[in-house]
Amino acid sequence: MARIKLDSNALCAGRMAVVSCGWQHVEPLLAGHGKIEVYTDGNCNLCRWVREHVEPLDRNHHLEWLDYNDPEIRQRAAPHTLEQMAEEMHVRTPAGLWKKGYFSWIEVIRVLPRWKWLVPIMSMWPFTKLGPVFYQWLASRRYTLFGVPPPCDASGLCKLHK
Repeated sequence: MARIKLDSNALCAGRMAVVSCGWQHVEPLLAGHGKIEVYTDGNCNLCRWVREHVEPLDRNHHLEWLDYNDPEIRQRAAPHTLEQMAEEMHVRTPAGLWKKGYFSWIEVIRVLPRWKWLVPIMSMWPFTKLGPVFYQWLASRRYTLFGVPPPCDASGLCKLHK
């Protein structure tokens, strides 16, 4: 079966194409290409809570969670700027493709064994139109809705990194 690569702005067209995009063939694609890099805001309570709850679901360890506030991590995220990273979550696939916002969540969910069945649904209209709108609404209010996290301890380590 031929695999179709998805770019950052488009998903395979049509219902049948979503199935033929290879979402169910994620294991072979990841086997030789490394992990999905997930760039999030380590200063965001919502982002930290989501990571804490999603990371255990990644039984095959396909996700690498990175805090873009770390200067070394930000270098890995080039050519994206701090301002771009702060607007929404970014993901780099093992193939080197960048996804952001709602579409980055599709990539994360794609590798979660018990949740990957949602990918074809999330990849269809109206979710591809409404999902990014809701994501932007939530991301732009993440500090007002969920508060600023407590500071790290004296060693510079936060609860999430311990």
